[in-house]
Amino acid sequence: MRTDTIFYQLFLTFNSLLFELLGQPVENAEGYQFISAEVKEKAFRFDGIFMPEILGKLIYFVEVQQQRNPNFYWELLAEIHIYLNQYNPPQDWQAVVIFARRSIEPEQDFKRLYGVQRQTHEEMVGIMKEAEKQKGKGGVKSKLSLEDQIST
Repeated sequence: MRTDTIFYQLFLTFNSLLFELLGQPVENAEGYQFISAEVKEKAFRFDGIFMPEILGKLIYFVEVQQQRNPNFYWELLAEIHIYLNQYNPPQDWQAVVIFARRSIEPEQDFKRLYGVQRQTHEEMVGIMKEAEKQKGKGGVKSKLSLEDQIST
């Protein structure tokens, strides 16, 4: 942000400006410090990518995890987003993770991504659960939990 010196100085001087732009109360700025941070990319290598030969099919990013890594999901998301930024593929994508053992999967909650607030996510789950009850027992039941259906 240092290259955008006018905006940097504005946000540095008026720490409530962002919240005003978002239509939120200026009190929401309390407890925040505006900083500028340099982000360096580390080298990532996918275990595999299933790249479609035609448009309309998903790109599948495949990772096989054999050891415990508490930062695994953060690193996977960084890896995917760096790839998307560098190659700008037109296709949608999906990540597929295969854990050697269930016990090595990180216990962090990654059901809520991309800025959905916890309360909104819980309300969405509640609405979906109510809709599922009203549907009855006909049809094929999804293998995904309601939380996963909302998050995908």
